[in-house]
Amino acid sequence: MSPNYQDIDPCTDFEQLTCGGWTDRHDLRSDQEDAFTGTFMAESSETLLRHILEAPYPKSSKHSTFSPAQLLGTLSSADQDNFNKLKDAYQACIDEDTIKAKGIKPLAEILYQVAEIYPVKASKSNRDDLADAITYLAKIGVTSLISLDAGSDLRNPELVVVQAGPPNEIGLPAKENYQDVKIT
Repeated sequence: MSPNYQDIDPCTDFEQLTCGGWTDRHDLRSDQEDAFTGTFMAESSETLLRHILEAPYPKSSKHSTFSPAQLLGTLSSADQDNFNKLKDAYQACIDEDTIKAKGIKPLAEILYQVAEIYPVKASKSNRDDLADAITYLAKIGVTSLISLDAGSDLRNPELVVVQAGPPNEIGLPAKENYQDVKIT
């Protein structure tokens, strides 16, 4: 609600009464056309995760009964190893100097591999080759024509099943990016 909800007549400005406080605390970025609570929850979670991955491995927790110090030695070691792997992966993703130094070589290698699996010339390719190319991309974590996820079975929520479907999005995330010659 608006911070000054008591001063607003709901009959004349119901939207300000009910949403004024939210709009005062949340701005849309230039690349967002709209936002909803889930967007801000996801961004908040990403910020929290970033803070966790940029901090050292925790020795104790003030916020919960769980603490790495309470784990058995073998579990604590595995827990810290997993944390360090996550931290290394995060550091690799934000290491812009290394990413720029590698340039397009990693992407070019993937494209050459896909072209070898699924040749551009239609006379040399078939359905199996396309399936192999999609499978190859899925194995290396590239969403292509098919997105694979794990989720609960609709008929039996106790079971976890692999779900195949179209990717969540294809292309650049904001329409403004299509007009940026540096990106396109």
